[in-house]
This record gives sequence, structure tokens and C-alpha cells, in this order.
Amino acid sequence: MPNSKKSPDVNVKTIRTASLLIERHGRDALAFAEAQAERLATEGHNGSAAEWRAVAAAVRHVASTKPLG
Repeated sequence: MPNSKKSPDVNVKTIRTASLLIERHGRDALAFAEAQAERLATEGHNGSAAEWRAVAAAVRHVASTKPLG
């Protein structure tokens, strides 16, 4: 098994989404992802909310490996 720095529960699509958010929103990327998750959960879209929570976790992971803009 290859050595990987990303956590096992974060998939490639989620990491790419997180990276894109960081490019577009810089330091506000995490807040944006968390707000999306909260809004979707409030509207009853639990599956989509879970995806945005995963993106928020990925933003935290990416931010721990490189500085946010």
C-alpha cells in the first residue's frame, strides 16, 4: 500500500473541491463549506450536507499542509 498523506476518509473529489474552494475563497473557504453544510442540513438535504462536511474536513486537511491565501 502506498504511503499517503491524506486521511483515509477524504477522497480525491473532495480534496479537489476543497482545493478549488481555497483558490476561490482563501481563508474563508472553511467558513463557506461549513455554511453550505449547515444550510443544506437545515433544508433537510442531509446527504448533500454530509458531502459539504466532508469538504470542510478536506479544507482543514489541505490548510494543514499549505498556507491559505
